Amino acid sequence: MFDVLFSHIEHKVALSDAEKSAIAAFFTFKKIRKKQFILEEGDICMHLSFVNKGLIKSYRLHEKGNEHISLFGWEGWWISDFNSYINQQPATLYIDAVEDTELFLLSRAQ
Repeated sequence: MFDVLFSHIEHKVALSDAEKSAIAAFFTFKKIRKKQFILEEGDICMHLSFVNKGLIKSYRLHEKGNEHISLFGWEGWWISDFNSYINQQPATLYIDAVEDTELFLLSRAQ
């Protein structure tokens, strides 16, 4: 289940089985449907999200309702409103699924 995450980490450092188990314990698995939000502007971002499978996007909405996409996150990518997550301030981004997606969420507490 964690193969993509461990592969991502192992590009930088080797992991033992014990380290993999310890890392896995910090994450929560979540499936989201196409067009489902994981964050909306004004909310406080509570998780860093690692894309295990699927595709999500982060964007801002302009006054006329047009999307200004700042990032696509596909398998093996991290995505979040990092300023909101770090400073616990209202998010300036929307993040939603372009297709059905599986995520590993890392909370601030973890």
